[in-house]
Amino acid sequence: MLGFLKAYEATRPKQHPVGMTVAYPGGDNAVLFAGPADWVSPNAGDPGLLDPMLRRVPYAVPVLDRLVRYRTWAGLYTESPPAADGRKVVVSDTDHLWGNGGDRRWVWKSFARGLNPIFMDAYVGDDVGNGTPTAYDPLAPQWVELRQAMGDTRRFAERIALATMVPRGELASTGYCLAGGEPGRPEYLVYAPSGGRVTVDLAAAAGPLAVEWFDPSSGTTTAAGRVIGGDRATFSAPFAGDAVLYLQRLPVHSFLRRPLLFACRLLPAHDFSYLNQGLWTRPGSDS
Repeated sequence: MLGFLKAYEATRPKQHPVGMTVAYPGGDNAVLFAGPADWVSPNAGDPGLLDPMLRRVPYAVPVLDRLVRYRTWAGLYTESPPAADGRKVVVSDTDHLWGNGGDRRWVWKSFARGLNPIFMDAYVGDDVGNGTPTAYDPLAPQWVELRQAMGDTRRFAERIALATMVPRGELASTGYCLAGGEPGRPEYLVYAPSGGRVTVDLAAAAGPLAVEWFDPSSGTTTAAGRVIGGDRATFSAPFAGDAVLYLQRLPVHSFLRRPLLFACRLLPAHDFSYLNQGLWTRPGSDS
């Protein structure tokens, strides 16, 4: 079917990305990634060790699928999502990972590893019998925080130079890092699931970088001065719990403004008020 769609669209003026979700139950993500789809939506993953044997046993596939969904397997899309490697656009869907599941940390982990998390929000309790637990509460903190995280990651996606960012987990002590930026404007977005101290390799970003912390729990942002790149640097979150560290190149005017204003005071009387106006500030910034 994918081949048919691609062949047909090749004859048309415009083409669409063609996607495929993993087969259910017991689908194999390796088959999904090896196929011709442009985007894919995997399941939680495959424990692998007993899989070939179990798949030959009658009725084993549903059991194996349940194990994959509800057990914590290292490196799977529910706990420690594999980083996107550019082969496919990866749509990580809570429906395919849990049915009903996910939390705030899952959203941020997925985002920081280059995935596209989406949330099957059951929301209406009348859906009992179609996947929604009997005791489902749409306003439970888990779901409220997950929805907020979806919005927060969306806002960061619009703010950063997302098209240039790639997963670079090796640059951060937490293993969750997007790095990139426009030429001359490096950016790093690091997620710390446990908060605390975070070390980032800034060898590729010599010069001053603005430091900013985002609290996924409260939605507040805290400016934390600057850091000089070119080496490894360690940062400490100013609040408890999981944290997001955002580093970006300081614009030249942010550290030239004060010297220029001082120099202007030494010149003959003239109206230099424009130096304090929009020409020297960015929207939403006082720097």
